[in-house]
Amino acid sequence: MSFSTLFTDPQHHHTRVMRLLLLLTFVLLIPACSELYGYECEIDTDCPSLTFCDKGICQPIAQECKEKDYCDGLCVDLDRSDGHCGQCGHACSKESTCCHGKCVPIKKKECNGIDDDCDGYVDKGCPEHPCKKEEEGKTQRCAVSGQKGVCAQGLRTCTNGEWGICKADNVGAKQETCNGLDDDCDGLIDEDAKDCVRPFTRPILIQSPASETGLFRVKGIAADPLGVIYMIFEKQLFIQRLRTDLYLEKFADLGTEQSTPSDIHVSKSGYIYITESQLHIIRRIDTNGNVKTFAGTLGTPGEDDGDLQTATFDTPSAIAEDSQGNLYVVTNRGKLIRKIAFGAPTTVSRFVGRLGSAEATDGGKEKATFSRITHIALDTHDQLYVIDDETKLRKITQNGSVETLIHPSHKKHTDGPLHEATFGKLAGLAIDSSNNIYLSDNNVFGAIRKIDKKNNVTTLAGEKALIRKTPGFQDGDGTTTNITKRAVFSTLSDIALDGRNHLYVYDKGNRALRMLSLDENKVTTIVGSPQEEEEQKTTRNYKTQPFGPASMLVHSNVLYTTEPNSHYIRSYSLTKPFTSKVYAGTQIGDRDDKLSVSQMNMPYDIDVCLAGKRAGRLYVVDTQNSKIKEIDPTAGIISTLGGKTKGFQVGAVETAKYNAPTSVLCDPKGNLYISDTANHIIRVIDTQDMDSVFVGSPKSPGKKDGTRRQASFNQPRGLTFDRAGNILIADSGNHSIRRVTLEGKVQTIAGSGERGYVNAIGSQAKFNNPTDLTVDQQGNIYVADTGNHVVRKITPKGVVTTFIGKANDSGYKTGPTESVQFNDIAGVWWHNQKLFISDSHNGIVLVYQP
Repeated sequence: MSFSTLFTDPQHHHTRVMRLLLLLTFVLLIPACSELYGYECEIDTDCPSLTFCDKGICQPIAQECKEKDYCDGLCVDLDRSDGHCGQCGHACSKESTCCHGKCVPIKKKECNGIDDDCDGYVDKGCPEHPCKKEEEGKTQRCAVSGQKGVCAQGLRTCTNGEWGICKADNVGAKQETCNGLDDDCDGLIDEDAKDCVRPFTRPILIQSPASETGLFRVKGIAADPLGVIYMIFEKQLFIQRLRTDLYLEKFADLGTEQSTPSDIHVSKSGYIYITESQLHIIRRIDTNGNVKTFAGTLGTPGEDDGDLQTATFDTPSAIAEDSQGNLYVVTNRGKLIRKIAFGAPTTVSRFVGRLGSAEATDGGKEKATFSRITHIALDTHDQLYVIDDETKLRKITQNGSVETLIHPSHKKHTDGPLHEATFGKLAGLAIDSSNNIYLSDNNVFGAIRKIDKKNNVTTLAGEKALIRKTPGFQDGDGTTTNITKRAVFSTLSDIALDGRNHLYVYDKGNRALRMLSLDENKVTTIVGSPQEEEEQKTTRNYKTQPFGPASMLVHSNVLYTTEPNSHYIRSYSLTKPFTSKVYAGTQIGDRDDKLSVSQMNMPYDIDVCLAGKRAGRLYVVDTQNSKIKEIDPTAGIISTLGGKTKGFQVGAVETAKYNAPTSVLCDPKGNLYISDTANHIIRVIDTQDMDSVFVGSPKSPGKKDGTRRQASFNQPRGLTFDRAGNILIADSGNHSIRRVTLEGKVQTIAGSGERGYVNAIGSQAKFNNPTDLTVDQQGNIYVADTGNHVVRKITPKGVVTTFIGKANDSGYKTGPTESVQFNDIAGVWWHNQKLFISDSHNGIVLVYQP
């Protein structure tokens, strides 16, 4: 049909008119529909009038907002609401500025530790190292630039509100003595001093320039506005402070051995608050380091509300502060949030959360539940954000309404809009004065993520994807595409912000404190030592701080240490240039491959075969995988020799089953002996790759001497040979040392079988969970008496004495043998007239030289 026919035909003319009317009606209705709801949005201004943006969709506003403005979930008059400045397009007058949600008069910048003009930077243009009025004329310990050891000891004086230049104490270099100090100023401590225990790896010093020390295992960090860092540690009874001149010092003693600090917070008033989970209290420390109980009843768990004297807490953990100075404390193993509201009197009450539920439920105050809150922070509007179960970020309003913003995801690391971004294991949380949220994310090997005010997610530092295949320790740019210049982390933990756009992060896998400059987007290490070499894989022995070293082996002038919690093996050259590197393993897993990409799950012990078909190969017990691994050093390959799944089964080694093996020992013929700890037996893998029970009763713990299966053990651990070729066993569950001949006859040579600490002969002596042992050329046995925190010595005649340390006196101290303190002795190894000792919890390998 032609166009003219269609236009002139009456019937078709009527049809055409109706179609045009329908089209016109549809076009006219489009604006009306847009005034309703259902359209996608990101912020309220994306939506038409009488609607607001709710979870990405325009929704109609409540009737009461028709005459007011809808802003951030509230109906307010923005022309008269100072509490909503800077939000929803509302600006302050010329005479005022928007500061933390309120229009306030513009103030002149002062040097007072406060962001007076609310520009996001505290004390801009003020002295770099300010001191207080009451400190005028006083001195403090400091480090002289360019010096090491005792030569770096100096003092600086507070003059006109600023700490002056550090001046030397006139302590020059001198001959080394056994005192835990670097007397000759060469960067090493007590080297060549006789009858002395000294650091082999990076030393840990309580008062020192940050460049010369390692760190204890950090539990939490906090920063004041000027960038002074406060740290609490696991199993250490003090708070350490890192000043802005990068000098570490003890800030406060916590006093009691039962102290178990969980979190630390620097308040706006200058007080330091710490939560004590096992003591069930909140403690407060003033600016002079004086500690007192602030809230809760010592040793009494509970959920009682009331004033500071009557309220009780149950395992308080994370703590944060709102804009009014009120505190929020996570209690009951992450189930509740309690509020400490300052006033007359100061009161404690339940803010949100319920007991009795293991699930995380969103909703109102009476409905919402938490799984296990680990971190908490507040924005300038006093909205709370918490990390729950290490996988969720949840938002809590002041009326107690809870919403989950980040859900668990097993997808690859993804940036973008918050509802599309993916995260891994969340380990730290902080919020800046502009309400940007920062998270430490262990999706790969550690990254710092940012959620801005528009809910866009970006990665500021660290790797977005598994590019390197291995953890690392490298400073550099946060997001550069050049791998050699990019900052690299291992496993991240707590984070903190100061008032000068610096974000601090504890790099747990590297035992280091790192700083990310948010202005420059660069990462630097404050405490710790990044790798020096070109390939970023090796560093000097004395600059390396291992993470939880355990068992050791010396072979071909190389010391190997297992690091179960890092899931790898580290090596240290005992000859020049004295370098160390990660030898095998990258992260938790079970991957047989090249050493540089291999994966293990808590490798605990290592040995080498010197003869037979296994000569030159290393053997590792991969404890949590319940496998025996074989390393070919020439090929650089690791493979599984034995172990299929956890259990008990003997026979062909490839089908054998073990249960948490912890030690391996190779005899001169190439037979391998295995401490199958959870099966309570010693196994043997012969040179024909057949596995069998050597001694002990499978899955039947006991303490019985005898032959072969007539004997019994209780969680046997470390193995070594005595001078006659017999096998010595640290029978940890029986608190005894056992000896087994190669014919399978078992005899107890020391230890009564009861836990304790007694120096005596043979069975009259008492040990506490011995875990490892080694033998010197004279046949003396050295025992890692882990539970007593000492190294014991057993002479060939069975006389047991304390060789190094003080019983039941845990801590960290080097020097003369009688004053040394350990925290968790995990391994001992005698080599070339020296005793190497691994202190797992302190993260250090020590060496004793007679």
